[in-house]
Amino acid sequence: GQKGVQLLCAPRATPASTLGRWFAAGRSAAVVAGAWCASCNLVEEPGASAADLGGRSWLFDPEGELVAATSRALPFVTVEIDPAAADVARATYPRYVRE
Repeated sequence: GQKGVQLLCAPRATPASTLGRWFAAGRSAAVVAGAWCASCNLVEEPGASAADLGGRSWLFDPEGELVAATSRALPFVTVEIDPAAADVARATYPRYVRE
C-alpha cells in the first residue's frame, strides 16, 4: 500500500479444498495493502483431474469487504472499481503505519 498500489491481481490454479485459505489471504491482502484485491482461479468439472481446481474468483475492496464472487451458477462477473478508494484507504490504520 505504501508504494501507491491500487489493485492487487492474484491469478490462481488451486484446488477447491483450499478455497478458505485463499479467500482469507485475499481479504487480508486487501486490508494490509489498502488496495482492491482481485483473484481468479481455473475451473474444471469435479473429478476431472487430481488437481480438482476450485474455480471460485472474487474481488475485495480496500477495506476487505467482498464486492463480487463467482460460482458455478455465476461463472462471470463485471465490477467497476474506484481506484481512488485505495488512495483513501492507505491513509487509515493499519496502512499508514511505517515498518
